[in-house]
Order: sequence, then C-alpha cells, then structure tokens
Amino acid sequence: MGIKVMGIYDDDIFIVSYPRSGNTWLRFILASIIHRKSKIDFDNIKQYSPDLHDPADLHAIMDNNNIERPRILKTHMNYTREYNNVCYLFRDVRDVIISLYYYFLKMGSRIEFNEYFEHFISGNVLKDLNYVNPSENIGSWDESIKSWREHNDKIIMIKYEDMLVDTYLELKKILDYLDINIPTRALQKSIKNYSHDKMQRMENNARNVEYLKKNKHIKFIRKGKVGQWKSIFTEKHIELVKKKYGDLLIKLEYEKDLNW
Repeated sequence: MGIKVMGIYDDDIFIVSYPRSGNTWLRFILASIIHRKSKIDFDNIKQYSPDLHDPADLHAIMDNNNIERPRILKTHMNYTREYNNVCYLFRDVRDVIISLYYYFLKMGSRIEFNEYFEHFISGNVLKDLNYVNPSENIGSWDESIKSWREHNDKIIMIKYEDMLVDTYLELKKILDYLDINIPTRALQKSIKNYSHDKMQRMENNARNVEYLKKNKHIKFIRKGKVGQWKSIFTEKHIELVKKKYGDLLIKLEYEKDLNW
C-alpha cells in the first residue's frame, strides 16, 4: 500500500500528455498489462485509469472509491511536482492540431479550421474552446512539453511516433521505468488486443460512454497516422507553425531545420 498524499499514492502511475497525443491508446495498453485479469474497454476504463479532468473521476480518486490499484491516472497538466511515476507522451504538434480539431467537431463545435488554428497558435485553444477549466494548470503544446522536459531526469518521455514504429520496444522502456515485469507473450498480447483497428471496434461497441455517442460519423479513435497535416495545411499555416514551434520541433527531432 502506498502513502496517501493529497489523494495521491506512491504507486500511482501518471500518463501525461497534451491532448490528442496518444494518451488513450497508452492508458488502455498499460491498464491491460497491469490488470491482466480484466478486459479493459471504453465502458470500464475509468475503473482502472480515471481522468483527472473529469469531476466525477476526481471525486472518486480523492475518496479512493472503486479504483483498482495501482491507479493509472490520465492528465494533461503541465509539470506538477506531486506527480510520481510519470510517463509523458508527446506527438508532432502538426498532427496534434489536426486531431484536436476533429475532436472539437465530434464534441459538437462548428468552428472553421482557420479560426480554430488561430486559437491553437495563440496557445489558448483548450481554454478558449472550453476543453478544460480555465483554472487548470494546462497551457499550450509547447508549454506542456517544456515544463516536463525540464524534469526529464525523474520521468520517462515517449514519442508517439516511436510507439507507432515499435510499440513493443517503447512499452518495454515504460515498463522498465515503472519496474514492472511482464512475460514477453503477455506484452505482445496486450499490444495486439489494443491495436488501432481493435480500438476503433471497441469505440463502436461502447454502450455507456456519452462522448462517443456524439456525431458518430466522426471517430474519437481516428487515423492515428503520421503526417496528416501535409494534406491540410496551407503555406500560411506552415509558416505560422514554423514561427511558433519550429525550434522545438527541431529539438524533438521532428525536423533537422526549418526547410520543410
């Protein structure tokens, strides 16, 4: 049993990311690995991996109600000192921009892409479009990454694109960091059970998840591919992204320079 501090236990695991960076995929796989006797799906994921931005989940966390230990806690917060066992997942901002836009459309927004893009570049899109409570410690894509990179000696940072290329290798890094031992076959089974296609089928079969019922023609689990921005961005979009995020894209090894 861990030590309870502000509702946090020392065996809690935090999956942290900016929204639409693969957080859902990772939490499903980790939950299935740690709680191997349970079948994890959209209808029960919050019993194993609650969302710190959901008031009902947060209340259950503070009261420790019906949440299996160790708890896998989903959050989009900037660096928070109290968090331990942090797996920070990041994704190319250009694809995040596209994925987050379709999320807002699924949730019912009718905002045009160019207007949305301006909100994103301003760094305030999550608060402007009511994704989070204005009082929450969540900023822009670059603020999120920079805040956690400053403490990367205490956490593990995983690139979403690397997970797509070699899911087994990246998950093994995470499990080693968390000091979790699992047979190779069991890890491979979890990866297979939560492939992109199977996650989409789980979304289709979910019965009691209200946000999945909205605008069903837009998937919550979308394509998950790399480089979607290339068919959508105009030259103006590209130049604005270069100006705002270009240096960080180079530091994160998404680009070698600004000639793209």
